[in-house]
Amino acid sequence: MEVRLLDDDEVSEYDKLVDDSIEGTIFHKSWWLNIFKTYYGNSYEIKLYGAFKNDALIAAMPIPVFHRYGSKFIYPPKFTPYLGSFFIVSKEEKIYKKISKEKEINEKFAIALKKHGHCLYYPFSHGNVDLQPFKWNGFDIGVHYTYVLKLHDLNKILSNMSKKRRWCIRKRSKEGYKIRMGEIKTHIELTNKTMMRQKQPLVDEKILLAIFQEGKKHNSCEVFTLYDETDIPTASLLLTWDNKRSYYLGAGISENASQGDMPLLIFEAMRYTKEKLNLLEYDFEGSDVKSIEYFFRSFGGNLVPLYFIYHNSIRRWILMKLYQFYKKWSKRSQRIKNNWW
Repeated sequence: MEVRLLDDDEVSEYDKLVDDSIEGTIFHKSWWLNIFKTYYGNSYEIKLYGAFKNDALIAAMPIPVFHRYGSKFIYPPKFTPYLGSFFIVSKEEKIYKKISKEKEINEKFAIALKKHGHCLYYPFSHGNVDLQPFKWNGFDIGVHYTYVLKLHDLNKILSNMSKKRRWCIRKRSKEGYKIRMGEIKTHIELTNKTMMRQKQPLVDEKILLAIFQEGKKHNSCEVFTLYDETDIPTASLLLTWDNKRSYYLGAGISENASQGDMPLLIFEAMRYTKEKLNLLEYDFEGSDVKSIEYFFRSFGGNLVPLYFIYHNSIRRWILMKLYQFYKKWSKRSQRIKNNWW
């Protein structure tokens, strides 16, 4: 077995394996990872590794590398919650052979990962549960959680929601509203208004526009915006998808929105996923913020663990502290700017 960097003429084979694998997501796609080259410039590069057996690509793993402060660091670009290794599916393989093969490949990927910089944070996608080879190679392992809804029966989804969430959706659905598609600039405006109220850094318009435009080219992205009875936009949601499920990528809501606006919009995104995309999973992507986690939980999805690796070191601790300081300073600067204007 050979593990090496992919040549340019092998990228299409890589993208096909993303679709064919269990673990591959839209965020693994070469075109998705290339979106950020314009945004980050020369400080960002993507290394696509492949594992070959008899000249056939059987596994792959993308490694995002950032050049900062004269060093190289590994962490995902913005709006990229899942990466990790993904494998060709073989139904004929015995279970111990499958596990052994994946361990062997992941160990070689772990060695490759170490060559390209200090790992600050590297998240794995659905289906990646065996991270032992990374642990054996000096990485620490952490866990996040997301909620995933199975969309076989939308009525059952409603009945499994919390009483409050179900009541909000049903009440709002009886009132006057419209949902319009594709209004990315309105989505950005509502998102940044939400960030301002929460005293969080604003999202960069350029990067969201690039994600939306490239996603539309690949039929993998849509914006849903809810307008109230007076034709004013009150809530907006950005949805992406691959051939396995759709993903809640981000949302914004106005200060005048009713309690049911965002829940109704999310439910309509689920309906779109099932009826228009013919997909049967909706992924919230999770959050470690307690209030957001509760909001996602109230929709009644299955709790799914998601693992990540990192280098637990003094160097990482210092960098994370500097990042926290930067975020705090950024919030303060934006508050001053907003008050000034």
